Amino acid sequence: MKKNPDWPEKYPETQTRPKKPRSSGKNPAVVTLLLQYFDQTYVHGVERRIANTDIVRCIEPTFPPSVWNVHDITVNAGDRTNNYCEAWNRRFETLLGHKSPSVWTTLQALGDDAAEAATMLVRHSSGRLEPRRVRKSVKDFERRLHHLCSEYRDGTRDLMSFLRAVGHSIRLIG
Repeated sequence: MKKNPDWPEKYPETQTRPKKPRSSGKNPAVVTLLLQYFDQTYVHGVERRIANTDIVRCIEPTFPPSVWNVHDITVNAGDRTNNYCEAWNRRFETLLGHKSPSVWTTLQALGDDAAEAATMLVRHSSGRLEPRRVRKSVKDFERRLHHLCSEYRDGTRDLMSFLRAVGHSIRLIG
């Protein structure tokens, strides 16, 4: 089986894939289906045998780890989310004013957005663009996560300890 270039280099050369997860719990059939779905969609993909042959075809996952794995980005202090897109969507919704605008309202909002973008470009080119504001709680979380990832990378923290620490660091907003 050939090695997938999207898989992290952390796996030893002798092991082309990490072990597949096993289910446990009160309803193992449901958990097994969920793990199988996750594995096929996000990690390994699917292996299909071609009809009436011994040939096995490997189909890549829909969303390989290179798309969603943010470990290296976190260690290098990069942006882990697409908040720029989310911010634009929120700003555009505000420009529209309501959920079901008319075509003319949408065109007016697009024109206003284009004017705002042009203003931002002028401010950027003249050096007057303010840096984006980041809340203190977000900065603290980023620092904790960076520290945990660095500890895991350096080998001072094992995988289970790392996952528990990350799980305890996450704060769900609802």
